Amino acid sequence: FLSSFLSSFLSSIRLVIMPISNSRFFSTAFLSICLAFFLALMQTSESSGQNVQPEIISVNFHLGDDANAQADHELAAGEIAGLHDNSAWNNVNVGNGGATDSGTIFATTSLSSNSTTNVATISSGASSSRFVGRVAGSAVSGNELGLSGNHDDLFNSYLALNGPPNSDGNPDDSAEIEVSGLGPEFTTSGYDLFIYSDTDRGSGNNADRTSRFAVTPAGETAINVLTEDDGSLGPSATFSGAYVESDNSDTSDAYSNYVVIRGLTAASFKIGVSSPDGGRGGISGFEIVEAVEDVDVPNPDGPNVILLVVDDMGWSDWEKRSDFYETPNMTRLANLGVEFTNAYSSASICSPTRASMITGLTPAKHKITKWIPGNPDNIITNVNEPLTDLNLVASQFTTLAQAMSDGGYHTAQMGKWHLGQEGNPAADPLNAGYDINVGGNHRGSPNSYTSRNTYLTLPGMDSNINENFITDHLAEEAKNYIEDRVSNGEKFFLHFNFYAVHTPIRSHPDFISHFESKPDGQFHDNASYASMVAGMDAALGKILDTLVAQGIDDDTVVMFTSDHGGLTSPNSVTSNFPLRGGKGQQWEGGNRVPTIISGPGFLEGTTTDHQIITHDFYPTILTLTGVAGDAAYNDTVEGRSFADVLTGANSTGRGEALTTHFPHESNHNGGPYGLIVNGEWKFIENYQTGQQLLYNLSDDLDESTNLIGSDPVLAANLRTALHDHLRETEARLWGGDFVLVWGLGDVNRDGSVNFLDVSPFISILTSGGNQHEADVNQDGVVSFLDISPFISQLSQ
Repeated sequence: FLSSFLSSFLSSIRLVIMPISNSRFFSTAFLSICLAFFLALMQTSESSGQNVQPEIISVNFHLGDDANAQADHELAAGEIAGLHDNSAWNNVNVGNGGATDSGTIFATTSLSSNSTTNVATISSGASSSRFVGRVAGSAVSGNELGLSGNHDDLFNSYLALNGPPNSDGNPDDSAEIEVSGLGPEFTTSGYDLFIYSDTDRGSGNNADRTSRFAVTPAGETAINVLTEDDGSLGPSATFSGAYVESDNSDTSDAYSNYVVIRGLTAASFKIGVSSPDGGRGGISGFEIVEAVEDVDVPNPDGPNVILLVVDDMGWSDWEKRSDFYETPNMTRLANLGVEFTNAYSSASICSPTRASMITGLTPAKHKITKWIPGNPDNIITNVNEPLTDLNLVASQFTTLAQAMSDGGYHTAQMGKWHLGQEGNPAADPLNAGYDINVGGNHRGSPNSYTSRNTYLTLPGMDSNINENFITDHLAEEAKNYIEDRVSNGEKFFLHFNFYAVHTPIRSHPDFISHFESKPDGQFHDNASYASMVAGMDAALGKILDTLVAQGIDDDTVVMFTSDHGGLTSPNSVTSNFPLRGGKGQQWEGGNRVPTIISGPGFLEGTTTDHQIITHDFYPTILTLTGVAGDAAYNDTVEGRSFADVLTGANSTGRGEALTTHFPHESNHNGGPYGLIVNGEWKFIENYQTGQQLLYNLSDDLDESTNLIGSDPVLAANLRTALHDHLRETEARLWGGDFVLVWGLGDVNRDGSVNFLDVSPFISILTSGGNQHEADVNQDGVVSFLDISPFISQLSQ
């Protein structure tokens, strides 16, 4: 950065100082100033880059290779496992045979923290003969599940109880581990102890696997905590990369794999391991984390926020634009707030849009440009297409949930998630900063809409709710959540993601008979789909009713939108008329979505043609709630707040064009393409064929008249803006024959227009290369007249 900045700085002022630079005094003074400026900038850069991290001692119990050639399961320094990134893991080898008769399963071992060696010691207690080192029977490699950062390695080996068996043949005894010698870096301000225990029972094993830990700080009484798998989830409780904290209840946790004891200050402590219910009882590892200076969690005075995202709902899929669908609660919400008729999704498919919602970034920037996991082996898909999960582990994003949580809000995700492949940390919303997750995982559609026993296997679903359609169940979960927050006096951010109205199309039992007997509409006639829309609307009504019943309807922002347009290909279940096309396509029907927002002090019963896009929700929510977020991350956010539009204070427009990047072929007959919408104008480029399209949406919503030949200059400018966006975001590009163009005037293609772009003109005029970039005045000919605009450029 410094090199680039100084280079540009010196190049810019060279023309100014050249006439007087022969002065020895000036040259010396000038160089001195530049050097002082450089050193000051370096000092500022270094000081601002300092980031004090807590001291962390991380311990992993592992085995050497056993007779079955199973993996060693050591964790290397810097590998991400447990809850703390980049910890230096202490691998304590507990062997294969367990403790000896003398009660020593491992010798006293020195422990290091993430920055210091020999900060403590670990030893096996007098009862260590009860322990035996074990490795997961299915762990045939170091990274058994293929999770990034070897997340699963931590649970692939463990210390298990090996005491005398009880009546069912399982060990029913306890053993101790002792840690001692903790220094003032831990004891002065205190520390937290994270204990990890593999509670996965494995396929076909339905026995309880509860492990109880008695943590006894020196001179104090024992603190009893536990992890558990109560058997209700069956084999589905297999570790997926998600760390689930225990609530220390023998009956309430279907599954948990770690527990935390906070605020310890003793220089030593013991961890006793037992199995209260006759299960296995075991410990995979633990982490001692220095308590950093307490950061006051704000007590937010902004409104609650409910962000509702319908899956696959088209712009015309409600009663305002359909004579068949019935959505009284959407109409009710529109009467309470503002309808955005020019709202766009960040992409025309689900995963990219959902990633943009929680990051505030375009798909080109956050790199999720395809539904997850994509179909790279499909014959209709470019085999080189870029596919990825949302990289939450790298902590490169401050997600919307994390920002809201840091701002004092309780955060919840309910329903569809779909931002990581099975086993990847991104598949679990809890890794994205939400306090609770109900029903969200790697799936893009539910196991079942109508089978309660099936959809209850989704994470966090309350089995006490007796509903037989998943939409109704999630609405009840939302109702209970809102009531709990009000009871606790907490402000909340509820991110409610409907699974409906995504395929498979399943009739809602409360509404199907009505629509089967209703006459077909002009553009809509699918009774099953209409019943799903009605069920979605009824769930919205239940949430609105709950706000009223709890007396917080005048202190809650309700945001309703969709992740993209309605499905019209390859199976047409709806119509987006008067818009062209649908889901997965570059047309308005794939990208324009219904959006309605109500809240305290907002306009009521109002429509606006102000253009917004999904990633605008991130900064808008922060503005409406007064949550600061992370300042450095906010500078990278590409969304633009539209909070002032909601109060009527903005009538000037978004101020920036909307862009979408889809470098793939699609199973919806779309792509690969990029598009840019700037006011009434829309430009589309097909990355594979090179086709360019230009439409005026003010009088051509169905995109029937290509104006590319009528205004080639406008088209060229929009294309350049689209390509600049791809370049600036370092977007992953279509793997076929596609080359980025450079901005007009940037003749040497270094990313900026400056005096250096004049020099290549001699070769350009003789060779005929770079015609587009060199035709600065856009008169169709590259000539010396194109140099003249540089004068004004350099004088600004």
